[in-house]
Amino acid sequence: DSRPNYNARLQLQLVDQFASDQYALDGKLIQDRDSIAIRQFFEALLSKDKDFKIIGRGNGIGKWNGTQVVRDTARTEINTYEPLGKDDISFKRLRLSEIFVNIDRDIIMEVNSYSDPIRSNFTIPNTAIESFKNQYKLSNNDILSAYRTVAILKKFKEEVSVLAGTFMTREEAKIIIDRFNREFNKIKISVGATSIKITEF
Repeated sequence: DSRPNYNARLQLQLVDQFASDQYALDGKLIQDRDSIAIRQFFEALLSKDKDFKIIGRGNGIGKWNGTQVVRDTARTEINTYEPLGKDDISFKRLRLSEIFVNIDRDIIMEVNSYSDPIRSNFTIPNTAIESFKNQYKLSNNDILSAYRTVAILKKFKEEVSVLAGTFMTREEAKIIIDRFNREFNKIKISVGATSIKITEF
């Protein structure tokens, strides 16, 4: 009965953080209250015997399973929020993005984004990803959630660079930033049954 990822060292949840059909992210991800968790993350990154992996998922339409939001494998879209309205909890809680950092034998960072089931009018700014969407029969919601995951990862990367220099020595900060950036450049964003390299966005 425990909450999923309850033991994650760092947990950030962004509910309804993005404007409709947009992926721009305002404000900071990491708050002052997260400083202890971030220091632990940095200390773990300095440990050469811990593997580090970043997982990014654009999960598309979410559904509530009674405990948490999960990917809706049926991917059923609807045209309107009526009669409940856009701000009803049954829709709002699905517009979720989350970040988890688990530190055990390895360091695993996960970023997930979900959308509500309303059909999206998202305009894909990249023709290669538009072709990818059509090739794999993905929806605008699938691609929008992938863009949101990428936006979060890029923002997190920026904040890591600043905070590493704040919390750690210059030598340690360089090791942390270099290690994070190396892993960042390898990320593939899972979308449906396939994935897109982060460098494609």
